Amino acid sequence: MKKSSLASLIGAIVVVGGGIWYAMHGGDHPTTGSRMNNGPQGPTTVSIVAPQRQDVPVTLQANGTVTPISTVDLHPQTTSTIAKVHIREGQFVKAGELMFTLDDRSERANVDKAQAQVERDRAALADYERQYQRALELLEKNSSPRARWTR
Repeated sequence: MKKSSLASLIGAIVVVGGGIWYAMHGGDHPTTGSRMNNGPQGPTTVSIVAPQRQDVPVTLQANGTVTPISTVDLHPQTTSTIAKVHIREGQFVKAGELMFTLDDRSERANVDKAQAQVERDRAALADYERQYQRALELLEKNSSPRARWTR
């Protein structure tokens, strides 16, 4: 057990001694491209360029917020889907200028339905007029059931 303690003590002394020696002498070694040593330096290279007169573009960059002078809110008078937009955002528009085209398929279907109803009612009217004329003819001939009851 004494040998291991002695070996540990010697190892610790060697490590501490090596650290002290490196701290004292390790920084004195010159390294390539380094200015750690205080010795003479080599010559400095200087480039000479002839001046030229030219325009230099001036570029200004800034962050900001744009606020319009006036705005317009659009409110629809009908509920429909916009089929096509004829203007661009920020574009000036004049009174009466077409801005949007709405999807009119449901309105066209309603118009077609109403026209079909009108045609059906016209056909029914023609039938009722024909029945009326027939009833008048039968009444004149006393052939109608009503004419028989009134006798």
